[in-house]
Amino acid sequence: NDDLVSFVKDVFTVFEEIALEKEIKFLFLSSEKQIDAWFDNDKVEKILYNLLSNAFKFTPKGKSIKVSLEKENIKNKVHAVIKVIDYGIGIPEEELNSVFERFYQTRNKNISAQEGSGLGLAYINHLVKIHRGEINIKSELHKGTTCTVTLPISKAAYLKNSIIELQPQKY
Repeated sequence: NDDLVSFVKDVFTVFEEIALEKEIKFLFLSSEKQIDAWFDNDKVEKILYNLLSNAFKFTPKGKSIKVSLEKENIKNKVHAVIKVIDYGIGIPEEELNSVFERFYQTRNKNISAQEGSGLGLAYINHLVKIHRGEINIKSELHKGTTCTVTLPISKAAYLKNSIIELQPQKY
């Protein structure tokens, strides 16, 4: 297990440079100083990278992006709730249902064809499911998008066989 707050903060830091370049106000908020969590570093990192890449792609200069992290008890299990909130162009309501499809491309005229979310959200959805979590996307045209990822973080949430504990090597 690991501290999820510093892990998310590390990924956040990678994007600070892009935020400066694009003149986007970029904030990280956490309700806890530390969240002791069982999570798959690789998957959580990919989920965050993809969500943040999308947020930066769809947020114009001068607007803002927030990353928030909270701990919540859901059905007696501890979960981490990670939100990536952008105040960008948003997704039209009629397209929201299809954002998780594999090669979904937004029909928004302001975005070049290459910038459809492509495998992005389908891939994130897949990673979140493997992590026994949930992803929820709310969006309003011209107001922005909120992606909420809820992941179980207690050891009990994972079956014994899906946890590979790294044993210290004896030399």
